Amino acid sequence: GRPLSQMAFPSSVGLRDADEHYGFVVRYRPGEDESLAEHADASVATINVNLADGFRGGRLTFKGTRFVDADPRNAPAAAVDFEDFAPGEALLHLGGHYHAAEPIQQGERTNMVLWLMGEHGVVRVAPYERGER
Repeated sequence: GRPLSQMAFPSSVGLRDADEHYGFVVRYRPGEDESLAEHADASVATINVNLADGFRGGRLTFKGTRFVDADPRNAPAAAVDFEDFAPGEALLHLGGHYHAAEPIQQGERTNMVLWLMGEHGVVRVAPYERGER
């Protein structure tokens, strides 16, 4: 079968584009790391797994995607609220999708983040033409 990221994003993720990964855990708490500025990831696709419950705030806001949208940082924002995710539920998005973590208001939000990339950390950024998929 095909990798999940290739099935979800066939124009951006090819057969060997997500063979390797880099994982880490992020934690947001009031008075410590409360938010994260807008950025794009060093990955072809990112899996963000919620590990906590009982927190408030810390939504992810998404804008456009680099090398895909004409002006990705000025695209209209859409939000995903991890308050609605049970521990273990995850979000899959393109690594080039600009996003930010809004301030946490109460409790602790902990997430495991997996960056998917090609062999030797190669991150393809150009979309595939239909015939290349």
